[in-house]
Amino acid sequence: MCRPGRRDALRALLLSLPASIALRAGTTAAQGRPLTPAPFATTFLQPLAAHRSWSSAEWELLFAELRVLGMNRLILQWTEFDAIAFHPAPLERIVSLAARHRFGVMVGLSHRSDYWQAIDARAADPAGFLRQLRERSLAIARANAGWLRDQPAFGGWYLPEELDDLNWRVPARRDRLQSHLAETAEVLKALTPDHRVAVSGFANRGTDPEGLAAMWSDLLAAAPGLDEVWFQDGVGVGKLDLAELEPMLRAVAGAVRRAGRELRVIVETFTQVAGAPLDADPFKAVPAPLARVLAQLTLAARWAAEPIAFSAPEYMTPWGGVAAGELGLDYLEWRAGRP
Repeated sequence: MCRPGRRDALRALLLSLPASIALRAGTTAAQGRPLTPAPFATTFLQPLAAHRSWSSAEWELLFAELRVLGMNRLILQWTEFDAIAFHPAPLERIVSLAARHRFGVMVGLSHRSDYWQAIDARAADPAGFLRQLRERSLAIARANAGWLRDQPAFGGWYLPEELDDLNWRVPARRDRLQSHLAETAEVLKALTPDHRVAVSGFANRGTDPEGLAAMWSDLLAAAPGLDEVWFQDGVGVGKLDLAELEPMLRAVAGAVRRAGRELRVIVETFTQVAGAPLDADPFKAVPAPLARVLAQLTLAARWAAEPIAFSAPEYMTPWGGVAAGELGLDYLEWRAGRP
């Protein structure tokens, strides 16, 4: 557990830094060209039960700290987790404050804690589970689209279904997934035609890059309403190392480019230290060393523009404890020294 005094000191230092450090523009990635690391402008936020009782002052402080880090876009990973709803509150407050702080917000929909068990390749046909998940997500979208579409901060929708490379290999199962994505995206586009729809995915060690590209080509061809693919680098959870990640990114980038969509890379700013597959304990992670994060950012810049942090609030600000605040300060020092 972090010491409140140390955490508060880090927070004060973070917020006292000159705005010129945080607002320096990043480079734009060129497809397939090695570049220096592009800084973060986007981060995920995982809403937790505690966030439902946060005050306006706490949300204001979080936005201020993210702005100092150079962020201007927030992705809410979900607005419903099992029976816990984060809409209309605190979603309304988050979107309102985002506009005040000049942030864009992508709104995640419904997630269930039994997702991985339900879609496991060894489990029964996932069609029924996907239908229930789709119904919940679309119910959330229908309930909130009316006011969200008029909000300047609202950028679009995020589907929290993380698409992996193992559980959808059987053609019949992949057909179920394609239908699910196509139907969900079609309704979201009808509700908010001028806003984007994004989905994320990842790969496991040993996956054939050509097979991975084929999977994404199939998914995107079946679901024309999907605008963005966010590919998780998997480095923080140990699914891939940087050498293994490169061919995966190349494969997915090719599939996304041929489909005329946009690719972004989710950079994991943590290191997993407990939980499956390491042990039987609950998931636990610590902030990653800055050197590793910069190596991840450098690789991401070769294949996509504007990397996404997962996630700055937990692993790069004092909200995550002393080590997270220190990673944030190290990152800002690096940003200040960029050409």
